[in-house]
Amino acid sequence: MAVKVKVGGICYLEDVDVINRVKPDFAGVDLCKRYRHGVTTEMAKQIRERLDSSIPLVGMFVNDSFMDVLVALRQGYIDIAQLQGTESEEYIHDLKIMSRKPVIKSFEIASPSEMPESLETCADHVLLCCPPDSGKLLDWDKAQTYERPFILSGTLTPDNLELAIKTAHPWGVNLVNGVETPDRHKAYDKLMRAMEIARAAESL
Repeated sequence: MAVKVKVGGICYLEDVDVINRVKPDFAGVDLCKRYRHGVTTEMAKQIRERLDSSIPLVGMFVNDSFMDVLVALRQGYIDIAQLQGTESEEYIHDLKIMSRKPVIKSFEIASPSEMPESLETCADHVLLCCPPDSGKLLDWDKAQTYERPFILSGTLTPDNLELAIKTAHPWGVNLVNGVETPDRHKAYDKLMRAMEIARAAESL
């Protein structure tokens, strides 16, 4: 099975046309204004309207109120919730049950073995990452020992993606800064290179 690709941090409406051409497995928006790629709820709705209906839109939330996230999922402009904060297992469980939609839980870790709760979470998917906007790389050698399918994040680029996949063996990869122009627009050529690498690889 080819490695899944999520292109996150979409913050310009015109970039949706690039995403529609590249056709990743998931697209993503950051519904947290303090982050570099943060967008408003209204922009997220416009992005969903313009995005190809076959591409699920992931909304990243950071310790938002339960009802705010649930409403976003129920209204349908977000298809999957990515929880980037300290949300509890009860929060995750109830969100899955009440929205009937998938949940991704992010874990900022130095070593997966140091975070057993990431293995036990009831979230549908785990995303291993460094702090948002940190520009750091996750330790791929440590990630390869992780005992659950995961999405790999952390400044992945077309130049390091092949090595990252071969080393860490992720189920999926999260591409943000590494496929952009200096002004935060998604770069078609970088995205196509990354997609070709991911499609040629196999997840475990």
